[in-house]
Amino acid sequence: KSSEEVASDFKKVTDWMKEVLGEKVEKVVVSKRMTDSPCILVTSKGGWSANMEKLMKAQAMGDTRAMEYMRGKRILELNPKHEIILSLKAACDGSSTSKPSDSNASTMVSLMYETALLTSGFALENPKGFSERVFEMIRVATES
Repeated sequence: KSSEEVASDFKKVTDWMKEVLGEKVEKVVVSKRMTDSPCILVTSKGGWSANMEKLMKAQAMGDTRAMEYMRGKRILELNPKHEIILSLKAACDGSSTSKPSDSNASTMVSLMYETALLTSGFALENPKGFSERVFEMIRVATES
């Protein structure tokens, strides 16, 4: 399939994931280059890399608004062949509201975003919340 057809096939899931993540990401797109992981986080053109963001946070920047502006928007790229993404797509496609009925699906999206933050070299915005979500997913997995 062409990349446009794949993007069209995944429109429900990318729209839903953008809704879940809100202002954390500029957009959620289907990647053409990923092979192993379910998702990766990249910065928009002209935005700071993860390393530059760390350097600027370490500097004495008095104006946090300038830092937010310069940071650049993050783009979550999805691997359309990964089983986790395919599972989320199936859940969206099978729902009349284009949103998965499983309440853990939103938690899974947040965990995927936060994991992508870490693997892409960014710092977690809320480490405590991340650990709570990990423990909740572990609890759910051990109950089934």
